[in-house]
Amino acid sequence: MSLKENWEKRSDDYLTWGEGVSFNLIKRNLVYANILRLMLARKIKELQPCSLLEVGCGPGRLFSLYQHISSVVCVDLSPKMVERARQTAKEKGLSNIMVQEMDAGCLCFEKVFDMIITSNLLLHIPHVMIEKVISSICRYSSDVVCVEWVEPGGVDCGDCYLHDYEELFMGHGYVLVDRRVVPFEKQLLMHFRRVEI
Repeated sequence: MSLKENWEKRSDDYLTWGEGVSFNLIKRNLVYANILRLMLARKIKELQPCSLLEVGCGPGRLFSLYQHISSVVCVDLSPKMVERARQTAKEKGLSNIMVQEMDAGCLCFEKVFDMIITSNLLLHIPHVMIEKVISSICRYSSDVVCVEWVEPGGVDCGDCYLHDYEELFMGHGYVLVDRRVVPFEKQLLMHFRRVEI
């Protein structure tokens, strides 16, 4: 099954998440989601981007963070996720957000962005494809912020891969300028910046 087929199949689970899940797990995940949003909001405030690209936006869970950014483009591989993300942007009245169906390994834009965000995207990219995805992302911004699982046991599905993000981004001329542990999870918020020579 291709990545696109996998995520199209899993998109319904993302839209109905929480049904049949224990209250404690839901409570824990809500706490995590709020902490993650706060961490990303601080990073957005620090960088003050006028334009932002979110790669792997899913149903638009981070869209509320983008309300004060002039131009936001969000992409996802799954047509169902794209449709849900468009609905989320419309429901929140966020006319500054444009959502497109696009493969993270084949990004194609006529402009660069002040900032790129990926959240729980790169861990789903197989080892044989990760270099292509990182290369594609690096063409469009000097500042890339990733939130990804970085320790074994931190992921609980069969299509998750641990990568050395620092090494991957270094190969494209980036350095790690900020690294923060996401509380309650085996995740890091990592900010990579392209080094200008």
